[in-house]
Order: sequence, then structure tokens, then C-alpha cells
Amino acid sequence: MARILCVDDEPEVLVFLKAALAQAGHHVIEAGDAASAFQSVLLQTPDLVITDVMMPGESGYSLCRKLRAHAAFGNRPILVATILEGENEATESGATAFLSKPLDHEQLLRAVGEMLHKSDGQTLLAEGLEKLRTGDTASAARAFEGVIAADPGHALAGWARYYLGGMAQRSGDIKRAMELFRAIVAQDPGFWRAHNGLAVLFQRAGAPQTARKHYERSLQLRPDQPDVKKLLAELPA
Repeated sequence: MARILCVDDEPEVLVFLKAALAQAGHHVIEAGDAASAFQSVLLQTPDLVITDVMMPGESGYSLCRKLRAHAAFGNRPILVATILEGENEATESGATAFLSKPLDHEQLLRAVGEMLHKSDGQTLLAEGLEKLRTGDTASAARAFEGVIAADPGHALAGWARYYLGGMAQRSGDIKRAMELFRAIVAQDPGFWRAHNGLAVLFQRAGAPQTARKHYERSLQLRPDQPDVKKLLAELPA
């Protein structure tokens, strides 16, 4: 189906990725570090790259930046396996979306399916992320809105709303951010990042019990979030 480059310095992770993706019909190329991964891309451009962040030598962030600067790679999707705290840097480096560590089979195949979805929405999502990385937030917002219009019921629309919600939150438009994060969980109740976003917004709005509900839901969906557990413990009973 698709040619997928998997980059990780842990052999057992590569074994897991190759087995899961090959079973789904994909052709998998493996690389143990960023340098060899980039050489693989120069030989034959993959349809999708899945990369770890912390590796010997160059990081996954560095690889993302090199791929985005490589004309032949273009706007092809990059999935970065990272913890929540690394998502902003991953986006700035060129990531399209994220995989949460530790990886699991269902999450992996779902994310890969989303990223390989061929549509105007996929093109617009890549355009919006590129504009966001260059600081052109107005153009980024238009592109993300275009994703939602092109693929309103697809998971790509959830990612577009997630990026728009983050932009609204950073600009102080709390109402708009809440609307976007609520729309995500209405479409996909399992989008735990949106629950975290809502929890932060409700906490700032002086509604700790509602914030608690969203933190708890996020932890039900993704238990390995120590920072979220800390924030939850700090909320008033």
C-alpha cells in the first residue's frame, strides 16, 4: 500500500513497527538514526515517516527540519513519537501529527491511516502547518479551516481543530478555543489531547470541577501522563 520509513534507535520498537505495518500491507524501511534515515529518503522518497525524538546523534526534530527542507519530500506527512511536552517543538520542526509513547498497535494503525488519507484536507493540513511554522498565523488558520470544510467528518478535521484551538488559546480567545476542543471530543471522544486542552481552559476560567472531569477522562484514555496526574492532584477537592 504505502512506503513507510520508521526511525528509532531501539531495535524492539522497529520490530514492533515493522510487524504491525507489514501486517497492514505497507512496505517498511527501517533506520536506526536520523542520518541513515535521511540517506534512505535521498534514495527513495517514502509516503510517510514515523520517527522517534531522542536518538544518538541527530534528534528526530533535526530529521523533521531536514525533511521539510528537502524539496523531493515536500509536504508528505511525518508522525513523531513523543511525550506531550515535546509536541510544540515537534510541530515547529515539521511534524504533521504525533504518536504517544509507549506505542500501541491500534493507535499506530489509526494514525497511519489518517496520515495516508488522500484528499484536499491532507494538502491543506500540510499547508497550514507550514504557515504556522513560518509565523503566518492568518494563512495557517485559513488552511486549517479549509481542512475542516474539505473533510468535516474525518480525523484530519480533528487535527485541524486541535491546531486552531492551540492558536486561539495562545491568542487569549478562550471561548473560541473551548468551542474547537469541544468539537473535537464531540467527533472523537478518544482525542485525549483535546480533553487536556479543555481542562486547562476550565481551570483558568475558575471551574476546577469541570477541569477535573476532563483531566480524569484524558487519563482514562492515556494513563501514562505524569504531568497531567500532577495537575489533577493540584486541583482543589
